[in-house]
Amino acid sequence: MRPHFLKRIFLFLLFLAVAFTFAHLWGFYNDPSRPDVRHKIFGNQKRLDDFLASQDVTAQRLHYSGSLTNVLNPGSLSSYAKDSPVPVAPAQAREVQQLLQQPSSYPWGTVTACFPDYGVLLTFHNEQRMIRIAFCYQCNQLAVFEGDKPDRVNCQEDFDPIRTQLVAVAKAIFPNDSEIQALK
Repeated sequence: MRPHFLKRIFLFLLFLAVAFTFAHLWGFYNDPSRPDVRHKIFGNQKRLDDFLASQDVTAQRLHYSGSLTNVLNPGSLSSYAKDSPVPVAPAQAREVQQLLQQPSSYPWGTVTACFPDYGVLLTFHNEQRMIRIAFCYQCNQLAVFEGDKPDRVNCQEDFDPIRTQLVAVAKAIFPNDSEIQALK
């Protein structure tokens, strides 16, 4: 009887050790303050790789249409009218790629209480797929989209540390747009 009791205690303690280890690892990998561009910005490694491999980049101005869809789903592009796409210079595209892949570009673990009003959409094309990134310069939020899907894939959205650089890129892309030129 005694060995059976000890075996149960051992199995119970082993179960607790495994459960605590799993809980610790789960918390570590899902910690909102842990920098993880691959998963928290692009959703997965393949999307990040496709973004970085893109050499054909276009930009569009976005205009909120006033639909309730954006209030109910603030990360969606379905409530925006889009201007015609304009090409982005390779140097500007590389600058955005460099900025968005750096963990230091995001204030990890922060939340912005704002409904984004995206003003610029950059589309990164390659042979595999297109990655679209919308920027709200009012509350410094971005949203990453795969292909034509209207819902974002990212969970981290704040780009405060690189706002100045991204505003400069937008001003260079849209030199005749008074709204973009007025951004500080």
